[in-house]
Amino acid sequence: MAYVALSRVTSLQGLNVYNFQPDLIYCNDLVEKALTSMTPCDLSNSTHYNIILQNIKDLISKGQQTQGPYQPPLKVLLATRSDVINYKRDNVDKSMIYLALCDESGFVKATHYEPEKIEKFANGTTVVIKNDIFRSDKTIALTSQSKPFKTSALVVPERLLTEAVNSVRPATPPPMPISQIQSSPEKTMASVIGVVQQDEVPRNVLVRGQEVPIRTLVLGQQQDKIKVSLWRKDANAPVQSGDCVAVTNVVVKKYQGETQLSSTRTKVQKTEMPSEETLQEIITYNDEENFIQLLMANDMTIKVQEGLLRQVLQVETPNDWQEVLDALLPIRAAITT
Repeated sequence: MAYVALSRVTSLQGLNVYNFQPDLIYCNDLVEKALTSMTPCDLSNSTHYNIILQNIKDLISKGQQTQGPYQPPLKVLLATRSDVINYKRDNVDKSMIYLALCDESGFVKATHYEPEKIEKFANGTTVVIKNDIFRSDKTIALTSQSKPFKTSALVVPERLLTEAVNSVRPATPPPMPISQIQSSPEKTMASVIGVVQQDEVPRNVLVRGQEVPIRTLVLGQQQDKIKVSLWRKDANAPVQSGDCVAVTNVVVKKYQGETQLSSTRTKVQKTEMPSEETLQEIITYNDEENFIQLLMANDMTIKVQEGLLRQVLQVETPNDWQEVLDALLPIRAAITT
């Protein structure tokens, strides 16, 4: 028990041992006899030795120094996975999937080029992976030679598990104003709600020798607008000019000094434009046939029903609202659009 307790200590700071009795700590005679009978292992003259299992921290710190293409087996918890990604190479249909792997020392992102091999392992399963390839971008590749084996469970700190999941399935960012997106750094993940002002016909472009569909939308929010490039399956999103759409999980790109958005794990769907309340100064109005048109100091115009305007001005008689409004102008009001 003494060994088990002290083996969990990571720092001597704050450690206090009370009523310590050395005579209560002893080794079983059979264990001591077995240890003394073991042949010593001298590594002083050896430059190579086998590692049975390694953790992610060792993989990242020493991976590129390993002899040969494959790493020693890696025991990890499968935190989550992406959707299967279909693509073509040399006109051959292929598929891949991203995995988030973690243990008590860290997490790493992996790309598996045979997704069917990992299908039987649910998220949260601990596996030993044999024949993984460590890459220069500090991720690992799993190929036809890679083999996962189920093993005893790992306990991973919640913080590391969350970071691992976010590396493959980051939380969807909340909708942002276009003006804020335009000042965001490149590669920032964003979501946006806007009205489709322009909608280009989908076209094909060459990407690594393969034709890939792309469609460009221009989304607007009041005076601001931004281009959104929809790639592959996203190019078929069922939206058109005039629709109010929500576009989630797009990445900020900078092209020839212009800020644009590009689809990744994007979702495009029709929605309602969220209401926005602003403080405006009403300077004059025009009495139309079916509504009242209000002119603001910033040249914005808003149409309101006469009955609603009378309700706001607390005027009951239909012909009295003009006299009341004339006396109040210019007037500051909270306008919801």
